[in-house]
Amino acid sequence: MKHILYDWNDEECIRILSNIQKVSTNGSRIFIAEQIILEQEKSHFSKLFDIHMLCALSERERTEKEYSTLLQNSG
Repeated sequence: MKHILYDWNDEECIRILSNIQKVSTNGSRIFIAEQIILEQEKSHFSKLFDIHMLCALSERERTEKEYSTLLQNSG
């Protein structure tokens, strides 16, 4: 999945990931290619991209912890 999840809110991401999990065979893996917002207090492209998306498109990037929470909540 490349640049898919940033386009959806958390509830919709959990629904998308849950549906993938339901139809996947045992041992399947998913590859997620998204920008990761670094949690450190320094400038990074992903933070600038996140601000742009929030202002223009109502989309957002997430931190590694936020993606981990989405994956845990989707099974």
